[in-house]
Amino acid sequence: MENTLSNPDYAVKKTQEWMEHIEKGGTRLLKDWQRSDNIFTDISDLEDYSKVQSPANAAATENYILLANQSATSYKYPVSVTEGLQTIVNICRAVSGYNALDPEGKGNKEHFFAFTKELSGVPILSLISKSVQNVVQKSRNLDVLINSFLESFQGLTYLERDQMRTPLRQLALAALSYAGKKQTRSNFVQNVLATSPRGVSCFLYWSEFSIIALEDNKGTIEFQSTYLLPQAEYQLSYEAWRNARPAFEKAQKETLEDWINNMTTRKKEKK
Repeated sequence: MENTLSNPDYAVKKTQEWMEHIEKGGTRLLKDWQRSDNIFTDISDLEDYSKVQSPANAAATENYILLANQSATSYKYPVSVTEGLQTIVNICRAVSGYNALDPEGKGNKEHFFAFTKELSGVPILSLISKSVQNVVQKSRNLDVLINSFLESFQGLTYLERDQMRTPLRQLALAALSYAGKKQTRSNFVQNVLATSPRGVSCFLYWSEFSIIALEDNKGTIEFQSTYLLPQAEYQLSYEAWRNARPAFEKAQKETLEDWINNMTTRKKEKK
């Protein structure tokens, strides 16, 4: 996708083509659509992921929030690079049918993977990194689990990882609120927006655990001593956004506040 990053005319043309596919239902089912190599392509299609809950949390680093506030515009369409990234991610979320507010339904693991497939097909996003971390952790203490998550988050600075401590706790508590008396699988997802020297990035971190409710109606996480933590970074560079921005003049802008709200699972109300 290098031409998309450096050639303004090609960037607009390719982005407009992408927009046309979005209006028709997205790119995830197109076999000939060029997309970033991503970690999700290695996941088997044979398993039924519709039965796996996928609670999610969305957060932004302090530097990203500062940049978003300083560059915010009053236009209805995205103008700044942060508005661009937020809008692109939201477009992918909407067209895939993914809804983080409904982790047992359209926010399940199947819909989460559909969302990531759409994300990999955006012509102006670059896959900067992808990996699967093998995390060894024997404790079942929630704080210990959060720390093991944070220590394995690649792409963020030490300070940025520390800023994700509260969002991760909120994610865990939201996930546990969906625990029932029968053990169920739950795919924890943490979305992070951050700045980089060349632009802004959307980080995805996720891992699957089993959750179950105890007699006191509080949930507990059942996890093995070793678990996998897949992760990926998609970057929107300043140059790519500058070149492709004209193609978004009819797009509805997504604010940072709306992006966080749309990508964050709330705690389930107990009946």
